Amino acid sequence: MLDSLCCLDKPKSNINILDSLVTESIILLKNKLDSLNINNICLEFHNHIADFYIEKHILSNINKIKVFKAPCSNDTSKQKFTLDVIIDKLSVEYSRIETNKALLLRNINISLTFTIISPNSSILLFPVFTSKYSDTVRLSDVKSIEANHYDFAKGSLPEEEPSFLSKILEPVVVIGSAIVTLVLLFTIRSN
Repeated sequence: MLDSLCCLDKPKSNINILDSLVTESIILLKNKLDSLNINNICLEFHNHIADFYIEKHILSNINKIKVFKAPCSNDTSKQKFTLDVIIDKLSVEYSRIETNKALLLRNINISLTFTIISPNSSILLFPVFTSKYSDTVRLSDVKSIEANHYDFAKGSLPEEEPSFLSKILEPVVVIGSAIVTLVLLFTIRSN
């Protein structure tokens, strides 16, 4: 788990942080696969917006095992295991810091479930990898740290808290205008 609350100089981009978190998870998966002596595996995903991104990391980090993309053939002589990949969470979230309106707390979370299914359909391994990164960024840096071509690497900015003007003054002006309109309406009608 990576946690830092620092570095307002030049923050890392969301995609760079996601890269390191996903790579960390894939390396743990690779070690599990190596311990099971698996030679080839078929990848299956479940229609998440970031499937291609996780697949890219799996293909680049698991190099001693032959990796096939689903649908894989039912050729039992190859004895292919299936790696079922579920992206439970891959998110970037921003929240306001009460003491400083120009700063945001950035939380980047991933949760990946890997199910390894043997050729005879028994489940060998069911690890869930979760990781989180937190830091503080300037509100003005948000556009530069988000990846425009990856929607999953963007977070939504928290809504700004209503000011005194919008909380108190605007309703007073609206109610006052309504009262003045009614008074004028009845004054003009009675004349």
